[in-house]
Amino acid sequence: HALSAIARLQYLVGERHVLATQSLRSDKAKHLGVKLGSGTRPGLVIDKTEYVISAAPGSVISSTTTVTGSTIITGVVFTGSGDTPLVDVSGSGRLVLVNCILTKTDAQTASGSYINVDATAKVQVNGCMFTGTQTTGLVIRTAGGASGSVGNLNLTGVAHSGAVTVAGEVT
Repeated sequence: HALSAIARLQYLVGERHVLATQSLRSDKAKHLGVKLGSGTRPGLVIDKTEYVISAAPGSVISSTTTVTGSTIITGVVFTGSGDTPLVDVSGSGRLVLVNCILTKTDAQTASGSYINVDATAKVQVNGCMFTGTQTTGLVIRTAGGASGSVGNLNLTGVAHSGAVTVAGEVT
């Protein structure tokens, strides 16, 4: 009964602590704060609005995170490989990434990207690091949605699509 009391309290204040063995699910429509514990977990699906997700050191997401709602994600390590994007933002999705590491363990082709943004979605990436040497593809691929890259470290060897506003990026 103590656990259910804690769960009820978390629901009321809108905060969750998610372990690597747990999935991120909420029936709360918005204003949810989530703290991801350390460990590796599959990609998140964020379809609600006004989420704030922060990560403990060692928190790794190992498959595509899909955003159709609105969220700020801080301190997560995103890993993947090949052409599959690490983060996919679509529909009315709005995403701000802060102090994250996005890395691919093998090569992507010209159609690959680290972050994919469709025409109606928006992304802002601040103080993040992109790693994994590439010869083709893009870091942020956008189909016209407003996207920006500010103060990031890009160690991939590839650029962003032309629609991405880049400021202060170190390569």
